[in-house]
Amino acid sequence: MDHFLSLLFHRLNNNKQLHDAIRIAKLKEDETSTSMVQFLVRVDRSLGRGDPDEFSLVWLDEVLNYPPMKWPTC
Repeated sequence: MDHFLSLLFHRLNNNKQLHDAIRIAKLKEDETSTSMVQFLVRVDRSLGRGDPDEFSLVWLDEVLNYPPMKWPTC
């Protein structure tokens, strides 16, 4: 199955007609995410490794290290 997924990834990734229409995040099979936020961070980092101009890893690190916002109390 792993060979099939790698073949599919490379075929889709190298298809010029699909290049501007899709983005594929290659995630490591042995990594787990216990929350949706962790999963989305993994996806964004994977996309950033594939296309750093479109998915900035610097921006992601800045967002993740930003202090929590204090909401006004009523």
